[in-house]
Amino acid sequence: MTPLIETNKCRYFLVSSNINLAICYKLFVGSVFKNYKKIVYLDADTIVCEDIANLFNIDLRGKAIGSVMDSCLVGELHAKRTEHATETEKHFNSEIMLMDVGSIRKKKYEKQFIEIVGEGEKMSHDQDAINTAMQRDGYGDVLHIDSGWNCSPGNKGNHSSAKIIHYRGGCNKPWFYKCDLAEHWWKYARMTPFYENILFERIAIETQRAAKKTLHGIKISTPHNRLLYFGRYLLYKLLGRIFPIAKYRRKFRQKAQQRATAPQVAYFKYLRYSVFGTIFPVATRRTRYRQKAAQYKQYFKCIGN
Repeated sequence: MTPLIETNKCRYFLVSSNINLAICYKLFVGSVFKNYKKIVYLDADTIVCEDIANLFNIDLRGKAIGSVMDSCLVGELHAKRTEHATETEKHFNSEIMLMDVGSIRKKKYEKQFIEIVGEGEKMSHDQDAINTAMQRDGYGDVLHIDSGWNCSPGNKGNHSSAKIIHYRGGCNKPWFYKCDLAEHWWKYARMTPFYENILFERIAIETQRAAKKTLHGIKISTPHNRLLYFGRYLLYKLLGRIFPIAKYRRKFRQKAQQRATAPQVAYFKYLRYSVFGTIFPVATRRTRYRQKAAQYKQYFKCIGN
């Protein structure tokens, strides 16, 4: 995969403590799986509860991708990638997909994905690139499949009908936090030879959380330090847009991205979305801001803040 990444500018993907370059590998299915007509893509944070062949055998009806609508948009990154969409409800999650490799090759989607990633200014995840490419055709090449194939903790719906459980989002990882549907993950964890190691790591994590610690060199226990941390985030974000040298702009964007998921930044975003959800003049936008504020509130509950 390395030659493909270097050649096609995926080195410009923004990465952070919980997002690495491997997320862009799925953009190259057309090149990597040349001898296959169709594949199922699954992220690693999933539990398959039903025969995966039932997903594979879904008729895509000539479309390139089958996926579940993204009903759990989180934070500003998702707002960026839907800012030009007229129907955001068609936005889909790219972490579980049924992909027609032949169609993706024939319609040259891989080239589109890489061009979008190469822009580097607004895109930061594979999901941004894939959805932006599909938006150009009004999502006409996407088949929205049963939500049971991508059931996430905290999402509304009947979890008993889950076919694949997807522990998506920062606070829905049962190996780090308490969350819905965690019993399924722990069931299989107990069957592994490294179950005790998981428990010891979990104890270490909880001990670390309980202790006073620093994040990027700043103590986070006081309001003053929270504000200082948020100020640095805004500064890096601004410099990532206006600095005259491209190499340093990328570095500043990476620094901002590393801080974007921190509790200090999330707290101020929560305040902003709460205010906009009350005063914004457009009703549909007010609803979206209230949803985002609710998601951040759930995030604070997960991390115990």
